[in-house]
Amino acid sequence: MKTFPGLGSRVLVAVPGIVIFLWVILFGGPAASLVLFSLLGVLAGYEAVSLCLPSSPVHIRLPVGLAAGFSTLLVGIGSPLQTAAVLLPGVCFALWWIPCRAPRGARAEMLGVMGLTLFYTAGFGILARLSIDWPHRGIVLIPLASCWIGDSFAYFAGCRWGRHKMIPKVSPGKSWEGFAAGLAGSVAGAMAVGWGGMAPVHLAVAGIVCGIAAVFGDLFESAVKRDSGVKDSGSFLGAHGGILDRFDSVAAAAPAALAVLHLFGPGAG
Repeated sequence: MKTFPGLGSRVLVAVPGIVIFLWVILFGGPAASLVLFSLLGVLAGYEAVSLCLPSSPVHIRLPVGLAAGFSTLLVGIGSPLQTAAVLLPGVCFALWWIPCRAPRGARAEMLGVMGLTLFYTAGFGILARLSIDWPHRGIVLIPLASCWIGDSFAYFAGCRWGRHKMIPKVSPGKSWEGFAAGLAGSVAGAMAVGWGGMAPVHLAVAGIVCGIAAVFGDLFESAVKRDSGVKDSGSFLGAHGGILDRFDSVAAAAPAALAVLHLFGPGAG
């Protein structure tokens, strides 16, 4: 029987993290959710620069991080400037990079930061927006629960029964068996938290869509890390990695959940 590597560290990080998220979303209200996801945007922007250009000075990482947090805030409140705002962190980095760096590395460094910050600020901003637009708290939790429960199902099933690898060059640990179990977990998560807010069949669709998007987000960030030659995107969460590591699937699931909710969900509040 296969063991479950890293289970202890996963639990140590996951349990308090889930408690914080549940408290903020269920009891803190939209304003608290907006603050939480904007702060995550700041950390994601900071890490994106560190990942794409490890030699970058702190005085450029911080402005990019603050710009990412501001972009997340604008997306969250539904500002008319939100489309332009998601490009702001990348633009801040480019304004420093262009006069200070040689053209070599532009794709990996300048465009890498722009792509990562756009991905995460849009994802975090949409999560905050869901908290503002949908009064049903369970609906707000759909992308989070789909990722949390789906990831747990995929981890245990992959460790126990995983035989056929998905894309080993990008993520050696992912298997098709784990992927199937993860989709089942995503559906279970969406139905558990969204029950009463949407029809069961629509919740199942939301779970499937979020589950597929979550795997894409995970593989996307894994590919960037492998290209950068690092195991983790950062150390904000200690031995459990960084913000980009922990929220890659959630950032991808958020827009997927938003699309499904607009197709099938209740009207925005």
